[in-house]
Amino acid sequence: MAQILADSIIYAAEIAVIAIGVALSFSVLRFANFAQVQFAVVGAYLSFAANQSAALPLPLAVLAGVVATGLLAVLVDFLVFARLRHIPPEGKMIVSWGVALFLRAAVAAIFGGASKTFPTQPASLSLGGAFFTSQDVIVVAATLAAVLALHTLLYRTRAGIALRALASNHDLAETRGIPPGRMIEIGKRRVGKECRSRWS
Repeated sequence: MAQILADSIIYAAEIAVIAIGVALSFSVLRFANFAQVQFAVVGAYLSFAANQSAALPLPLAVLAGVVATGLLAVLVDFLVFARLRHIPPEGKMIVSWGVALFLRAAVAAIFGGASKTFPTQPASLSLGGAFFTSQDVIVVAATLAAVLALHTLLYRTRAGIALRALASNHDLAETRGIPPGRMIEIGKRRVGKECRSRWS
């Protein structure tokens, strides 16, 4: 029983950030973005490349992969989804599937079809009859840190409040002065000062 619980926590931590990203994207953009999962795959391979090719230590390689994947997501949004804001959700969903297939094919073409393994040697640990590794602990801790950071962003910052307002009622939020385009592209620029006083 303890082993099942431990495995469940580890597996949940591995997919939690992706699931939250999909949910947040859907709540703001109002369509299911199938490419979201592929961005996680791209980030993993970019981290591997930074670790192996650029000889960066694993923590720095992961950070580089995260930043590069974020920039790639912004670029994809600019080139593809920004031009499709006003088409029906079904159309954007189909386009996102095409983007996902493109990203998958690009990863396969660059890195090959075989799986890659980081050259790590995690320590074996046990607690209450459950066995896991130090790497599992890092994964769970990193997920908790990411979730807490996102919670802080959404509930303790003006930008987060604006995102929640858009997710709750897009039309009303826009009427109150929250610019949907800027909030969707929140990674590109800050929300203008002229709008802050209107939705504070």
